[in-house]
Formats: sequence, structure tokens, C-alpha cells
Amino acid sequence: MFAGHYGVSFLMKRAGPRLPLWALFLATQLLDVLWAVFVLLGIERYRIVPGITASLPLDLYYMPYTHSLVAAVAWSAIVFAVCQWVVPATEGDSSGSGGIGSAGRISVYPSPGPSAR
Repeated sequence: MFAGHYGVSFLMKRAGPRLPLWALFLATQLLDVLWAVFVLLGIERYRIVPGITASLPLDLYYMPYTHSLVAAVAWSAIVFAVCQWVVPATEGDSSGSGGIGSAGRISVYPSPGPSAR
């Protein structure tokens, strides 16, 4: 699971070299970090069910604020806005203009460069 998360970070580092790798790592894990905070606050819930899966006995049955499609897009839009504010794009450099991910993982897409004339 984590290899897929961090693999996206390394891929996006090539697309946006000005973005720090730690920020990309945090972006790809943001929903999971928020989930842990929301569980501690009692907003989202899970239960321990031994044998539910081969590797993890957690039944993640209520995660509407972090792992639903609508919430993931909303959190991605927030991160996009923060990235635009923190890492502004410069002329001819698209690394500051990030994009929003979908389905719970945040990605950064470079904006199109100046058109060739």
C-alpha cells in the first residue's frame, strides 16, 4: 500500500521539481493522517475484528470525511490552494502549479507551458 502512495510522490517530483519531496509524501498520506486524527476525535470509526483480513484486523466501516470520493476531492482542492499560495509559479516554470488528485490520493500535474509559436 505505501509503495503506491510514495511512488506517486516520486513521480510528481519529476513533474514539479520545485516542490519538496517531504511535502509530496505528506500530500499522498494526508487523508490517512486526517483519518487518524478524526478517529481520535471520534468523528470517524473503526472496529477490531480478528481475522477480517489476512494482514490487518481493522474493520474501517465509517470514514466519510476522509476516504469518500467527495471528501477526497475537497481535501485535494484545499491542498491545491495551499500549494498555489506556498509555491507560486514563475514565468516558464510549471512546478508551482499543482493539481488535485482523485479517489483519495493527491497528485500534482504540471500546467501546460507557453505555446510554441
